[in-house]
Amino acid sequence: SFETLNSIFLNGFFSFIISFILSSKPFSLICSINLPSLKDRSEDIPLLLDYFSKKISELNGINETKFNTNLDLFYKYEWPGNVRELRNLVERISILSINENSSSTNQLIQDSLLDAIKS
Repeated sequence: SFETLNSIFLNGFFSFIISFILSSKPFSLICSINLPSLKDRSEDIPLLLDYFSKKISELNGINETKFNTNLDLFYKYEWPGNVRELRNLVERISILSINENSSSTNQLIQDSLLDAIKS
């Protein structure tokens, strides 16, 4: 019944069962994915910049920000936050550069990444 299922969810038993199933050997062997960090696959950076820029412009109703994928900082930065950090950078720059020209946008990128490198 609904009441029984509801009490199972509330008591955390269901999440325990799911975590057990997901961590079991046969299941983990099927679903194991080894994805290198972003710093080890820098060839993905231009594709991710384009993808995130399109998605963020759609979500926020703003013009798509064009990123200069030739900036060395994109490839020299180690991206400790991986793809999530790149996405956050694209979102921040897209919002901050709504009325800016491309050179101002590039300066925002450089400032953001250089600040992150220094800290």
